[in-house]
This record gives sequence, C-alpha cells and structure tokens, in this order.
Amino acid sequence: MVSIDSEQICFTLEPTALMIPAGTYPIRLLMSKRFQRLTPHILDVPGRSEIELHGGNVATDSEGCILCAEYRLGNYEIYESSPATSSLENSLQQAEANSEVNAITIVDEF
Repeated sequence: MVSIDSEQICFTLEPTALMIPAGTYPIRLLMSKRFQRLTPHILDVPGRSEIELHGGNVATDSEGCILCAEYRLGNYEIYESSPATSSLENSLQQAEANSEVNAITIVDEF
C-alpha cells in the first residue's frame, strides 16, 4: 500500500522473487524506457535499477517493478490501476515542483 502524508493512495503488488528489501529509498519522476513517459522511479536499491511504480493487475504484469491500483482483489491481484497511478504521479509532480524531496518506505508485510 502507498500512503502520502498518512493518506492511502493505492494498493501495491510486486513479484515475490524480486521484492525490494525493506528500507527507505528516494523516489523521483523520471523518463521510463518501457512506457516512454515520466513514471515514479525508486532509486538506490542495492543491485537494482529502473524500478518503477506503474499500473498492472497481477505480478506477471511487472518485470521487477511495483504495480499500483485502487483495489486489492486478493494477495496476488489488484484492480483499477489508472486512477491510482495518476494520483501518485500527480502528488509526486506537485512535490517536485515545490522542490520537496520524496522517499518511499518499503515494509515487509509477510
């Protein structure tokens, strides 16, 4: 789940084999090679790069990124990604326009 200023923005899902280690990481809007547009990127993850937060419904929709959506249908499926990613991207855009430094904290839920 992603929260900004204690308000839940969306649910998340990522491939189990590629889960990001728990910790706090910088997050910035950068150009996506895959989507050819600005997307949120998680930076400074040891041994990893190009980790994005983008839409999707099941873990196989990701190549190691974190998927975002409005609803969780179960442990392995989320739904309605467009509104969730738009909300997240808009929040990050506003913060970056205000010269704020953004970070994401990954917590082990299992």
